[in-house]
This record gives sequence, C-alpha cells and structure tokens, in this order.
Amino acid sequence: MTKEVNVDLNSFVDWVNEKPQARLVHIEIQMRSSYSSAYAVTKADAEIKVWVYDRGLEVGQFVKSVDEIDLERRKEDEEKSLLAQLKKKYEGGDAA
Repeated sequence: MTKEVNVDLNSFVDWVNEKPQARLVHIEIQMRSSYSSAYAVTKADAEIKVWVYDRGLEVGQFVKSVDEIDLERRKEDEEKSLLAQLKKKYEGGDAA
C-alpha cells in the first residue's frame, strides 16, 4: 500500500487571498526516486515543498499546511536574533 500525499491547495489560495498584494505561495513537487523513467513512480515518491512568503513582513517559511503558517512569530524571532547580534557587537554586553 502506498502512502498518499495530500496538500490542500484551496487553503493556500484562501490564505493568499486574505492579502493578495503581499502574500505568495510557491509549491514544488519533486520525485525522490532515483529510478530511471522506465520504472513506475508512485505518489509516495513525491516530495512536496510549500514555501509561503509575506512581502510586508519580508519573511517566509516552509510548511505542510496553512495551519503551520506563523510568519509573525518567525519575523519576531529574526528581529530578536538581529537585536542580540547588534547589542553584542556594539555594546559588547550580554544580550539575553
């Protein structure tokens, strides 16, 4: 029995439509199999990568479903990391 790969594309369309000028989704389907094209390739051999991006936040992430999208937290984490780096560089202190 082969494993089915299911991605709800409609939910990604809905997510983009919430902010169509700022959001984009890139979906890549790649076959993992190293077999030659003479062999049958099953859905289980498919690797699906979904990249979501928000131009306003200038941040993106790989997800499997819309429920995993948390770009605001990702942006906050990036900003905190940058702040810590800058404090360390310019203040020479411990940026906890």
